[in-house]
Amino acid sequence: MNMATSATLSFGLAFEAAERNVMNRPPRKTGQHVMDAFAVWRVAFVGSMIAIAAFILEAWLAPRGHSAEFTRTVLLQMLVTAQWVYMINCRSNGFSLNRGLLKNKGIWLVTGVLLLLQLAIIYLPLMQTLFGTEALPLRYWGITLAIGAAMFLVVEVEKRLTRRFHKTT
Repeated sequence: MNMATSATLSFGLAFEAAERNVMNRPPRKTGQHVMDAFAVWRVAFVGSMIAIAAFILEAWLAPRGHSAEFTRTVLLQMLVTAQWVYMINCRSNGFSLNRGLLKNKGIWLVTGVLLLLQLAIIYLPLMQTLFGTEALPLRYWGITLAIGAAMFLVVEVEKRLTRRFHKTT
């Protein structure tokens, strides 16, 4: 999963146009770490949110009598969806759903590739055997997309709040 999402999603962001004010920002100070306190916060925040969502989803699925393969497949789909949604969050320091999203052909290309990989892992019998997955009814795609949409909104709110905090300090 990490190989597929890391390779595809980072490729999509590579084609993102620079924000309008990027050249007006001062450069990072020499010796300043790329993983500053804010970057560590964001990794911990988003990583924790994804992990908590996965645990809650598993706890919701467990008493419903699903097979281990089915639960694994739903969790895999949720994790991939969460990473895809977070890629969209990372596009911009402002609100991520803007015209630039439609113009970034790289994001749409990697979205298609990622979707094809997910469809293969979930629905092709050979891949099901290799990865221990099971076909998902459409309803569970909707559930994972709803979780992803909720995560998207939480990160967009967090971006707005942290931007305000940085401006006041």
